Amino acid sequence: MNKLIFTLCDDVGGRQWHPFWNGNVVDHKSGNTFYIRSKSDPRVFWDEYQGKIYASQQGRTRFVITNRDKKYDGSVMIGSDSIWISPVRDKNYLVSVGNDRGLILDRNGSEFSFGDLKDSFLSSGDVGSARVVKDRNNGEEWELVA
Repeated sequence: MNKLIFTLCDDVGGRQWHPFWNGNVVDHKSGNTFYIRSKSDPRVFWDEYQGKIYASQQGRTRFVITNRDKKYDGSVMIGSDSIWISPVRDKNYLVSVGNDRGLILDRNGSEFSFGDLKDSFLSSGDVGSARVVKDRNNGEEWELVA
C-alpha cells in the first residue's frame, strides 16, 4: 500500500485546525523592552521595588536589555553575549548583584551574560517577598516576554 495521504483538518465552523502551536515568539533584540518571567511559573515576574529586584505575582517591571558591546543596535542576543539590564523607567540605573547576592539597582551595573537567564538567577524567600539572587548554575529559568 505505498501511499501517503494528506488530509485538511477543519473544525465544524470550517476553520483550519493546527495540531502544533508554537506559542508567542519574542525577538531577543538588543535595546528592546521586556518583562522577565519565570519559565516554571508564568505568574511570577521580576519586579523592582525600592531598588531591589523581587520575584512577584502581584507586580512586574519592564526592563531594557542591551548588548554591552553593541548597545541599542537591534542585534539578536545569544547566550554568550554580555548584557546590561535596566528598568525602563530609569535607564541610568542598572541591575547589579549586591553584597548578599540579591539583585539591586545601581549606577554601575554587574556584568551578566544573556545565558544567565537560563540558570543563574534564583528567587529566594517567602511568597510575595522573594528576592531574586544570583546563583550561577543553580538558578531557575527565566524568559523574556513582550
